[in-house]
Amino acid sequence: ITDITYTPEDTSVALTWNSTEGTSYAVRYSRDMENWDFDLDDGIPGEVGDSTTATFDLSEFGLENETKLYFRVEKQ
Repeated sequence: ITDITYTPEDTSVALTWNSTEGTSYAVRYSRDMENWDFDLDDGIPGEVGDSTTATFDLSEFGLENETKLYFRVEKQ
């Protein structure tokens, strides 16, 4: 992940990562960096160019009150 933008007013987080067009990516999160079983999305297509940005509303996942979250992107 090359950029993270958190907007507390609407509990959204935008993540940007290096990617390849036509490749699918999963964005996973963890509360403790040990359990990565939870995903925000598991089918994000790589955008045209060399990076992809996806925005997630953390309240949709019940994460709006978390004080610490970790994210990772996996190539599918």
